[in-house]
Amino acid sequence: MKYFFSLLLAGFMLVGAVESAEAKKFGSGGFGKAFQTSPYKKASPTSPQKPASSPEKAKSSRPGMGGLMGGLLAGGLFAYLLGSGAFEGLQFMDILLFAALAFVLFKLFAKPKLRPQYAGMQREAHGTQTMFTGVSTQQSIPMEFPQDFDVSGFEQGALEHFALVHKAWDQGDFATIEEYVQPELLDELKQQRQQYSATLDNQIMDLSANIVRAEPIIGGHRISILFRGLMKDMQSNEEHGVFDVWHLEKHGSNAWLIVGIEAE
Repeated sequence: MKYFFSLLLAGFMLVGAVESAEAKKFGSGGFGKAFQTSPYKKASPTSPQKPASSPEKAKSSRPGMGGLMGGLLAGGLFAYLLGSGAFEGLQFMDILLFAALAFVLFKLFAKPKLRPQYAGMQREAHGTQTMFTGVSTQQSIPMEFPQDFDVSGFEQGALEHFALVHKAWDQGDFATIEEYVQPELLDELKQQRQQYSATLDNQIMDLSANIVRAEPIIGGHRISILFRGLMKDMQSNEEHGVFDVWHLEKHGSNAWLIVGIEAE
């Protein structure tokens, strides 16, 4: 019986380790407002956008490793059990523990599904430019920009601000973060940041930004921008994907502020 408890505990620890890598970045888990955003389709390949402040070269993730490691781990665990004689005299409680262990392994290595708000979106390889249809299969997505709005310049500037905000997050610099987020969200972010060490080190390896929603609101305008790419936790040497939508609002002559983040 002790073998099963040990393996079950190890499974839960592995789940926590995998989730913590992505949880440390700014906006992980999402918060604030959420809106339906535009689907997109692939256009002609171009050079990927990169934040000016990132000195790292772009790297691509290695797909399929999760499934491979899951198979190896599961095979190794059951081979160990067979060799150790742990299957002798199985009881009903042992079967339940096996089921729990199988569930943990499934949750750990199963490919996550896109959230409902990203139903019209599919990941594309780095190095491709995206174009937006402006119409969802379920409802019309607004793409109404302010007069003389520079879409390309806004997207390029968003990359620089993304890097700046994440650097401030790593350093616990909330004086800088306060300039970017709605005041109501600041306390929530501070509570989340307190869960981690005093200094983090998340490096942006590759990043692109595209506007996926734009609409006028009372007294101003709202824009949603999708960030896609790759980041690396230098402390744990773990890479994780970025698929975040930032919802920004601007009232009058005030600056654009983050009012919500949807993070996969």
